[in-house]
Amino acid sequence: MTHFFKVFLIALLFSTSVICDEETGSSEVLELTDESITDAIANNKNIFIEFYAPWCGHCKRLAPDYEIVASFFKDSDVVIAKIDASTHNQAAGTYEVKGFPTLKLFTDGKPIDYEGERGSMSMIQWIKKKTGPATKHLTTSEEVTKFFSEPAIRVVSYVASDSDNHQVWQNVASSRKLEDFELAHISDESLFNGQSKDNVVIFRFDEAPIVYNAKYDADLIAAWVLSEAYPLIDELGPKIWTRSQNSKTPLLAVFVKEVNEETFELTKAVAKEFKGKVLTSYSASGQLAERWGASGKVIPTAIFVKWVNEEPKMVIYNEEGVAFDAQTGVAFVNEATAGTYQGYKKSEPIPAANDDAVKVLVGKNFEEIVFDKEKDVFVEFYAPWCGHCKKLAPVWDELGEIFEDKASHLVIAKLDATANSYPETIDVKGFPTLIFFPADNKAGIPYNEERDLDSLKQFVIEHASRPITGKEDL
Repeated sequence: MTHFFKVFLIALLFSTSVICDEETGSSEVLELTDESITDAIANNKNIFIEFYAPWCGHCKRLAPDYEIVASFFKDSDVVIAKIDASTHNQAAGTYEVKGFPTLKLFTDGKPIDYEGERGSMSMIQWIKKKTGPATKHLTTSEEVTKFFSEPAIRVVSYVASDSDNHQVWQNVASSRKLEDFELAHISDESLFNGQSKDNVVIFRFDEAPIVYNAKYDADLIAAWVLSEAYPLIDELGPKIWTRSQNSKTPLLAVFVKEVNEETFELTKAVAKEFKGKVLTSYSASGQLAERWGASGKVIPTAIFVKWVNEEPKMVIYNEEGVAFDAQTGVAFVNEATAGTYQGYKKSEPIPAANDDAVKVLVGKNFEEIVFDKEKDVFVEFYAPWCGHCKKLAPVWDELGEIFEDKASHLVIAKLDATANSYPETIDVKGFPTLIFFPADNKAGIPYNEERDLDSLKQFVIEHASRPITGKEDL
């Protein structure tokens, strides 16, 4: 039975029981209130609490998986609970709940925020890691069999219990650097099953074991595991994104039409050239590729993510050039890493005529117009579906008409930021975003005042690089 089928079967079996439980009205999840939550935390060594709101769509989607988690930990020392934090405001304030659902594990009363994926398997593995021993001591063949039947990447130390290396392994495990993996140690040589003493071995699904037999040093072992234990490629998702973000290791996302053997071969061919230097992932979501800056229409393609001051900066494969394959993919990563790659610019066609009072910007003419050092340019970054943008539209048009004949050096412009790329140095976090780029300051001046005509007009007059004649008549 494959690893993936095992995971699916476990989830399916649990899901079936959850559906029956819900139909009969029973649940393994403890319901808390403002009055009971303090005692529940104080009286249970480990309690995992969902702070939810009944109207929250994310909470509703979480519910079946949360029941699976509760069923898994039934009859253990971990209590799974929830509280309607929209009604029980005191608890929401005390435990700093800022959104729904918020998940927290309380161990001996101390809270730990859960920020991982909301699938049952992810939550179960995380809770087990936080509440169980850092490394499991396997002492019987039954324990070994059970440990190796679990759907996870496993790392095992074969070490004598009274040795210095045993303490080294304890230090590796307790460092919490390896929480993505199931850790264990075996001291009884009759259970070594062909492995050698003082080896550390990675067992990754159905692949051949990977053996560490160098110097038994905690830092070296941890670094080796982090380098070797993860799959060469992984599906693009929160887990690999978080790995990239936390370690500041660049992330390559290869976007394909569908996930199959051809996908794996292409992605692995690129990934093996950058093992240990770049995390490589794959995705069949053209919609995500488009949201990140690609056209979403040319597949396969790729996006390279690097981290600058905690912020992700994305380099888009140039879809208008040579097709993406293993060879061009390797070249792309090399140039993107070096900062020399000229990435794809998502752009609508340049308007044939751009004579209206408000100039239309697209990806291909943005820098030419906005960064013109002879012009002051006031830009609205908008989204067609944004209600605030629609409300601003007539005001913005009127602003353009007011200044059209009053200042030849002034340009009022707009950019559909969902369909066109713009320089990554420009910070657009919501719609509409308004930024004034005077001729002498192309870093831009954000506009954060009221969006009425008089306020906008006054802002332009105050920040223009040159005096605006006849401003009294505006």
